[in-house]
Amino acid sequence: MRLRAIRTGLTAAITLCCLLGAQTAQAQKYRLVNLGPGIPTGIANDGTISGHVRTEANWADYYAAVWKTGDTGPTLLGKFPGDVYSTTSAISGAGTVLGYSYRYEAAGHYQIARGAPFTWTAATGLQALPWQAQHTTTGAHAINNLGHISSSSSAKDPTDDRYKPFLWRPNTGITYLDGIAGTSPHYIKSLNDQDQGTGTASDTNDPQMTKGFFWSPSTGVKSISSPSSTYSDIVPTTINSQGQVAGFLRDPKTGRTKLFTWSARYGTTNLMLLNSYAEELVAVSIDKNYRVIGNRDYFYRPDGNNPPVGFVWSLLTGLKDIHSLIVDNGPASAPVVTLNRLVAVNESGQIVASARINDQPHVVRLDPVR
Repeated sequence: MRLRAIRTGLTAAITLCCLLGAQTAQAQKYRLVNLGPGIPTGIANDGTISGHVRTEANWADYYAAVWKTGDTGPTLLGKFPGDVYSTTSAISGAGTVLGYSYRYEAAGHYQIARGAPFTWTAATGLQALPWQAQHTTTGAHAINNLGHISSSSSAKDPTDDRYKPFLWRPNTGITYLDGIAGTSPHYIKSLNDQDQGTGTASDTNDPQMTKGFFWSPSTGVKSISSPSSTYSDIVPTTINSQGQVAGFLRDPKTGRTKLFTWSARYGTTNLMLLNSYAEELVAVSIDKNYRVIGNRDYFYRPDGNNPPVGFVWSLLTGLKDIHSLIVDNGPASAPVVTLNRLVAVNESGQIVASARINDQPHVVRLDPVR
């Protein structure tokens, strides 16, 4: 066991050294731009931000919106006829918004909100997805620049009568994800332009264990395994254009976590051999330079009031609190604007985040300082 641990550590060190050349000499700095009240969900490569806002006419419900560079406020995307409100879940790098339009339906003595997924562009407006009639309660999770969408399933695969997540492509329709022996995928959480995706899966023999997977139409589902018997739970959360996956490893006994990356070439690499965190290290993006952006999320919230802490991880700097990387925002220990959560990053390195300002949620953009 000791020899195996040494070998694993050496493999990880060699892997990190191989990737070191992609890093810059110092941590990237950012300038904060406040775009006003709202809740962000993603950012396109031109800086357009998706999200939702409340209006004075109906403060109880949200309305899907985008913030475009140069505009003085959000553009509302609307909702389907007869519906009452709408939200967004993501935006592709090319600017196609993925969201939901909701209506209330009677369910016994109660009213429930039922959402219909849509896509939106400035040219087309709201467009219903053609599989909505078949998958009436499905969730649309990720969209790539080709307009391909990953989703969880509410209808059975007609070929084998099982509920399975799927990838939808306009030209070919639905492709269901088959699991592998002992593994049942939940859904693709992150999707790149090669239709490679990643997400979590259940262990059919041990429902308490979380497994990770990589999927593409050509390879099918590949299991992503933890390199550690202690940090045995593995939760992939994002994938970049090169097919590199990032997420966190978790010790199921203590709840402590470490960052990891995975690639077909190097396998799973533990990025934190000597330290770990009590919070979940939820990566929202891994960029082409092997920089990981995410949030230290207090899943258990020990004192009931622990907001997430955004971070940027790189090979040279390790894990850095995002507040220490923002210029003109005061010291990291007492920032002028406190970010609630990092949401997404685009190919230019712009990060969209949420913040609470004057007791209201705001959309903020972090622009890299060149």
